[in-house]
Amino acid sequence: MKKTIKGLIKLSRLSAYFYAVVITTLVGVTTSRSIIDWKLFIVVAGNLLGVSFAFVVNDIKDAPDDVLSGQKTNRNPISSGLVTTKTARLVAFSAAILSLGLLALLGYWTLAIGCLNIFLGFFYSIRRVRSKVIAFRSILSHSLLIAGLPFMAGYFTYTSRLAGQWFWPFIFLLTISITGELHHQGQQVADGRTADRQQDDEFIGERAWHFLLITLMVIVTFSGVMTIFIIQLFPGWAVLTWAVLVIIFLLPPLIRVFQGKRETRIWESFQKPLERSTALTLVLLYFIPWLDQLFDLGFFR
Repeated sequence: MKKTIKGLIKLSRLSAYFYAVVITTLVGVTTSRSIIDWKLFIVVAGNLLGVSFAFVVNDIKDAPDDVLSGQKTNRNPISSGLVTTKTARLVAFSAAILSLGLLALLGYWTLAIGCLNIFLGFFYSIRRVRSKVIAFRSILSHSLLIAGLPFMAGYFTYTSRLAGQWFWPFIFLLTISITGELHHQGQQVADGRTADRQQDDEFIGERAWHFLLITLMVIVTFSGVMTIFIIQLFPGWAVLTWAVLVIIFLLPPLIRVFQGKRETRIWESFQKPLERSTALTLVLLYFIPWLDQLFDLGFFR
């Protein structure tokens, strides 16, 4: 029983996307500029279950190949024998049904986006389509699953129309996700871990890969300025809180770097602290005003 539970936790791969999905969903909700209620928790849970479905299906489809790779066998709980394929399929089916059931409570548009997420998650990994190994579709599919569609689900939870302010936050999150995934793919090739599978940067070439990365960083910067300073999606106190939390969360990896304990994956060592600080800031964005109203402190009048 303990082995199965351990395998199911590993199968969900929650640590790979939890903060990202929470962030993108909450930014989508914030972009709607609506009064927040219980639906916030429903859309976050629905999005997490939808992304979980995609990751479980991915492991199911990769299991036969991962058996042949020692490193991937340990990562994949199906190929390592912690979870049977039948159990994994049941988990994937349950996650999809629960996700759609929760999102159906929030309206037609949110349900439609949830269906699209499940559809994309399934075709992201099936062997006949295998979008994971088609140039750039891997990165785009992953970024839509993690950032684009959860953002739209959060947005349409509180509104039924697209206002002009949704565009820049959407582009900001999507390009951040694409940039991170492109960097990750490039790191895999540099480490020589993609001999069994062609990756996006192998299709476009190293020079084109660097050009695309720089272009994306320019778009991230511009859309970030539009989102934070022009549209002013977040209040000043939230931006200041985020900056303080980023410094706090980044201190441990920075200290390790300055002490000479430099990790091979600098991007990944900084990614999680940034995700945690951003997620915590967005939670505080709703929690602090609620406390202010509950105790009648008067800070946000």
